[in-house]
Amino acid sequence: MKSCNLSLRKAIFAKLNQEITNPTVVPVFYNYAPNLTNGNYIVFSILSQREIGTACSNTYAVNVQFKLYTSSIGGNTGVAADQIAEKFYELMYPSKTTILTLEDGFTHFGTQLLNDTITNKVEAGNQVYIDRIINLEFQISST
Repeated sequence: MKSCNLSLRKAIFAKLNQEITNPTVVPVFYNYAPNLTNGNYIVFSILSQREIGTACSNTYAVNVQFKLYTSSIGGNTGVAADQIAEKFYELMYPSKTTILTLEDGFTHFGTQLLNDTITNKVEAGNQVYIDRIINLEFQISST
């Protein structure tokens, strides 16, 4: 079995860095955000990879979680999280047949929305946080 995680991670990062803005560029990180507690940003991570092929095929389903973090001073209506999610969907999931270009002999052939959750408002000092968590499953084959 080959791991497609690195190839998928590179493709996702390249796609999301096509400047999601709200109103400034929303930075994208893998697994963690270095020293960020305020502002809007996205953190994505690969949660799992499982084999879905047959004895004659190398096919995988990879569950990727995207956390869209938003904060503002004094109040947060959740609009920023919705606007960032809208741009996210335009880039990552405009249709079930949108294909990412992968390296290392991997081919992405489908995507499925697993869930999209909006978290409850959290207040810390004068900052108000509302986050959105989106899980997508990417179907990938290898040669």
